[in-house]
Amino acid sequence: MTGADRSGALKRTLALTLLRRAQWSHPDLVGQTAGGDWIVVEAKGRSNSFDQAALEHAKEQAQAVVTIGGAEPVLRIGMVTHFSGDDNGQLRFRASDPPPDERRVHWDLPLTRERLMEGYYRPFRTWLSRSQRTTEFGGRIFRIAEADNADFTVGLAENQLEQGFAGISEPEHHVRNENYYVGRDGVLVMLGSMWSPKNMRLEPQSRTRS
Repeated sequence: MTGADRSGALKRTLALTLLRRAQWSHPDLVGQTAGGDWIVVEAKGRSNSFDQAALEHAKEQAQAVVTIGGAEPVLRIGMVTHFSGDDNGQLRFRASDPPPDERRVHWDLPLTRERLMEGYYRPFRTWLSRSQRTTEFGGRIFRIAEADNADFTVGLAENQLEQGFAGISEPEHHVRNENYYVGRDGVLVMLGSMWSPKNMRLEPQSRTRS
């Protein structure tokens, strides 16, 4: 996996937002595909081997959301991240997309695409509004800011920074190479030398900038 692949994995083209904790059982995460279809994800984590009961619980919570703003999700995923039970201790995950369980209490999540996207871009807009640095890439101007300790730079297209949801265009093809990634969401990630393939084979504490 290249550095660009890793950066892209941080923020694929799915627009995701956290749901607020409430008194009833609910999934952790909802979002939309690049085509605008809703998905629901409930994720569990275990520090040891696979737990079937945890997966069943995750599936139940994902099944609880029948509609989002009146539209039925195309996926309701329950998943568990765990370690293999052998000496290798590999990190693994299992996922399931169960059909709705009509015997359980279901609910509609009153969320619109506008609210989802506004929440998705808000952290970028807040952070980048304090920066005056820009760069041109692929014919577009990006406002950028560095995360010095982590050795990467994040940017957002100027029209999206200034106009918010109104500046979001239709999904574009993503662009990437070893050191940068521009997703369909218009977010730019530029990786420093700490994220090189050579460094990524080292333990985190051993990675240095060249």
